Amino acid sequence: MPACKSGKELQVFEHPSYATCIKTKRDDPSIFITGTYNSSIFCWDIRTGQNEQEYRGKLGQILDLEFLPGCEEFVSSCDVVSRDSANRTIMVWDLRSTAVVSNQLYHEKYTCPCLRRHPSDSVFVAQSTANYIALFSTVRPYKMNKFKRYEGHQLEGYRIGCDFSPDGTLLNTGSCDGRVYVYDYRTSRILKTLQCHAGPCTDVAWHPVLPGVMASCSWDGAVHVWQ
Repeated sequence: MPACKSGKELQVFEHPSYATCIKTKRDDPSIFITGTYNSSIFCWDIRTGQNEQEYRGKLGQILDLEFLPGCEEFVSSCDVVSRDSANRTIMVWDLRSTAVVSNQLYHEKYTCPCLRRHPSDSVFVAQSTANYIALFSTVRPYKMNKFKRYEGHQLEGYRIGCDFSPDGTLLNTGSCDGRVYVYDYRTSRILKTLQCHAGPCTDVAWHPVLPGVMASCSWDGAVHVWQ
């Protein structure tokens, strides 16, 4: 973990295999969770430098993690897709007890490489390799909205990210055609597309403070900042 200004290494958190994703606890930045290539999820405390909890299952590679409101539960997505494993694609975990709260969220035979929680509403989204973004409730039983989805962009096997604007009105996503697609969160309609990259646009991120500022990156390593 390097310091932002100096780039100096401050702490090292050893994993049994390489870490694939990380998410900081919003109400306590000293706590963060990490996903790994070999199915494990870990909870860490920066103050002690120790692994506080481990969450295990036959999950394959952990693709993404996201805390739910209250930060006492979190969602995971993994790359295991088979006839008997659809109940592991998206799972909700209890942070303290490590118990699985729900594994009956998403039953389609596709992976979900990106999870994002809405800034104010009780919902989160999952980017599906079926070329759409699914909408879920953050309230038990965490049902998927079967009447609303965000579609028009393409993944074609790429691990592509999405992100809500800070005010929650827009949902942006990358696409394998090199564009950023801007969706209206309420209506799920495409408001505009931005031709950003020559190759697949693999991720997007809104600036948390500056309004209307967004970054996008591509498969070839280029990063663009938009306003």
